[in-house]
Amino acid sequence: YTRGPGEDYPFPAIKLADDDKFDPRAIHGKSFSGVENEFFGGVFKFSTGVVILKSYGDIEAKHIQYLSELCGRKVLPAGPLVSESDYDNQSSEIVDWLDGKTPGSTVYVSFGSEYSISGEETRQLAKGLELSGVNFLWLYRSQSETSIEELLPEGFSERTGERGMVATKWAPQTVLMTHPSIAAFVSHCGWGTLTECLYFGIPIIAMRLKLTDWPVNAALMVESGAGVTMDRKGGIYTAEEIAKSISGAV
Repeated sequence: YTRGPGEDYPFPAIKLADDDKFDPRAIHGKSFSGVENEFFGGVFKFSTGVVILKSYGDIEAKHIQYLSELCGRKVLPAGPLVSESDYDNQSSEIVDWLDGKTPGSTVYVSFGSEYSISGEETRQLAKGLELSGVNFLWLYRSQSETSIEELLPEGFSERTGERGMVATKWAPQTVLMTHPSIAAFVSHCGWGTLTECLYFGIPIIAMRLKLTDWPVNAALMVESGAGVTMDRKGGIYTAEEIAKSISGAV
């Protein structure tokens, strides 16, 4: 779907570190079929002159220009596509809790609905939030039947008290992002989430989960100055590293 010399990507700032690399053809243990490859590449194959991307021109200008050269088509950034806030009674408990926090004092944690972090990752994250001493709202979603209560360290809720909230109910993300108490967002770096963060001016603390384009997105946020990232130790994000990153950003 592209035409080029097959050289290394010319912008090393978003080159993946060894522990960020994965096989994109085997997401969730399943390889892409020929039909799926045609679908993902078809946007370039069947667009004869122009390709429109949900992207920011300023942040991705040089990358968009390079993609345009590779695919032989004009690539236009459409800017963010952010939905309007959809507040309802289900999210009132969360918003009421945020209302009681000092402006710019709270970190928001969410990894979207497409990925569930492991039990060990959950425990390290909980310990990191506790060690950071920062207010936190953790929107926890999982495809596992194991409840969050079973994964949290013993006594976690008692020790963090009113400083933290772990919510399992759905809540409109734009409502939470725009709340004045939110200072930063611990994110998996899905592109939709990042465009919302950029739109609302929320600093990003990137946990580079190895799936689809997330590690590349994280590197782009760091390169642009919109976010910071964490270092893994032994292949995982440790509580100490998580706490250090959060404390430094809030």
